[in-house]
Amino acid sequence: MSPFKFGGLFHAGVEIGGKEWSFGYAAVGSGVHCSTPRKHPLHNYRETLELGVTSLSQAEVRSLLEAMVREYPGRGYHLIRCNCCHFASDLCRRLGVGDVPAWLERLAWIGESLLEASEGLERFRCVMEDVASHAC
Repeated sequence: MSPFKFGGLFHAGVEIGGKEWSFGYAAVGSGVHCSTPRKHPLHNYRETLELGVTSLSQAEVRSLLEAMVREYPGRGYHLIRCNCCHFASDLCRRLGVGDVPAWLERLAWIGESLLEASEGLERFRCVMEDVASHAC
């Protein structure tokens, strides 16, 4: 409840029509699923953030969710690069209710930056090893 939120590892879902939609790992099929709001069996409820009301019709929302079920395969889940917070943010933008608060995704952004830096260093190491192996 602090006004200053650094971020953390959060589960996020979006409540639409009395159902909470979220994304997680699944070995087969889509990672998009719905549950009773604030009752996800694998996560602890922290708080509700009011983001607004969509101007989409029920049919448009249903079509949007059907599309996202196809776009978010369960095996595509990645703790840092494609997680439930990314899904919730994408869904909120498509619903036209605005962005989720930045602190919700902050730790993932930091993690992504660290992964990119690490991958860049690994590519540099491989190039340098290749150069060294081809030296006269």
